[in-house]
Amino acid sequence: MPSNGPSDVATPAAPSAVTPPPSGAAPVAPSAVTPPLPGAAPLVHCVTCGYRIAANAPTCPQCGAPNPLAAPTSSTRTKGVAALLCILGFVLVAGMHRFYVGKIGTGVLMLVTLGALGVWTLIDFILILVGEFNDRDGLPLKP
Repeated sequence: MPSNGPSDVATPAAPSAVTPPPSGAAPVAPSAVTPPLPGAAPLVHCVTCGYRIAANAPTCPQCGAPNPLAAPTSSTRTKGVAALLCILGFVLVAGMHRFYVGKIGTGVLMLVTLGALGVWTLIDFILILVGEFNDRDGLPLKP
């Protein structure tokens, strides 16, 4: 006969989301990259202190160590070389500074138009001097 009261049969407990390793087993190391929340940067562990940081963070906020996974903040190209090549563009070949920073298409265009008769070259030279000229990846040139 069915009863509406508590049952004498034990029901198994639901497994917890995180179960500790069995005794004597080595703990499982967390993965290097934690899956991100929707719209958030993935998290990684700092190589120095183990603190969880965003994968694109330049340094660890806990210990200040640089993050090797972070994107570079400046170009590998220098302003001095770009400025020298730009000056040489006035007397030799216009657009050499654009080839140097990886902007091949506009370098060819400057070559064909003679740096738009020097005006474009002058504008680029000023942009290089004030630090507003970027390489092909959009990164500012090193001083």
